[in-house]
Amino acid sequence: MLLFRSEEGVRAWCAARGREPGAMLSLDEAWRAAVAWFGDALDPAFRGHTPEDTARRFAAAGFYGAFWEA
Repeated sequence: MLLFRSEEGVRAWCAARGREPGAMLSLDEAWRAAVAWFGDALDPAFRGHTPEDTARRFAAAGFYGAFWEA
């Protein structure tokens, strides 16, 4: 994960390296994704997430599509 000030910064960084931009998230979106992923990790009963559970958690946080279901 890389942090940039703007989408233009992402595009310039990618262009300079011959890469296509990937998923871009705001800090708020990154926080929601982190909470969806790590929110219960400190629970003593935590045993990891199945791929289906992970996709369900991200969808509940507002993230959809192939990137979030992989």
